[in-house]
Amino acid sequence: MKTAFSLVLKSNDYSGVLSYIKEAGFEGVEPTFHPDGIPSTGNFRKDAKLLKKEADRIGLEIPSMRGGPLFWQTFASESPAEREKAVALARDAMECLHMLGGNVLLIVPGRWEKGQSYLGLFENASQTARKIAPLAEKQKVIVGLENVENKFLVTPYEWCRFIDGIGSPFVRMYLDPGNIFFLNLGEPEDWIEDIGKDRICQVHMKDFVWDEKGMPAMRQLLRGEVNWKGIISRLNEIRYDGWMIAELPLPETGKMEFLKQTKDAINRLLRGET
Repeated sequence: MKTAFSLVLKSNDYSGVLSYIKEAGFEGVEPTFHPDGIPSTGNFRKDAKLLKKEADRIGLEIPSMRGGPLFWQTFASESPAEREKAVALARDAMECLHMLGGNVLLIVPGRWEKGQSYLGLFENASQTARKIAPLAEKQKVIVGLENVENKFLVTPYEWCRFIDGIGSPFVRMYLDPGNIFFLNLGEPEDWIEDIGKDRICQVHMKDFVWDEKGMPAMRQLLRGEVNWKGIISRLNEIRYDGWMIAELPLPETGKMEFLKQTKDAINRLLRGET
């Protein structure tokens, strides 16, 4: 399995950050389609050329891209006009990702809000996904819908039903086992078995502990309570062989040390040494 690091890249320092990621031993980087980042939502064609050129120069792949914050409120909105904004944003993001040479676009499939019908949310999100699917097929990009803290699709059964309902190999699940843990939604290993290889397109890696107030706190990989040894074992059982992508906040100081620690933790997990 190849490894990458996921983050929001800033236009004023992306070159240095990419160099750190490469020096730490990662094979790739996962940028974010962000209004204030690179590539930006408003200037993505120019940004994609710059980012691709720099990544190629230092020898980093860009296998995927996070879709950014704008999908949270639009993807499953009760407003058809807002859902069309999600489709348009996905179209731009897919074009950008294609320019970057990647093939997995992470999208958050909406968010449940108080007073909103859950069944209505499910249907709205399904409609949007069905509109995005042919766009993804045209660009040869897989849309990876991620399990996040959005109070939506909170069981493996719902995920299987949702993905199967779209009926496209270009709309799948971007699995985040750490999010399953900190949302207290069961054991990530069991999710992996239920969802299966054909529905999982990519995997994020992060770690958490429960603090003294009973709240989840993010930690460096292998310094938390997420059963990553069991997760890797289950991924091996279903013969997942895609990218493993660390999604952790990069500190302001000590970036190089942090990245090397992260890469070392992933390597040990993949070798079965922990």
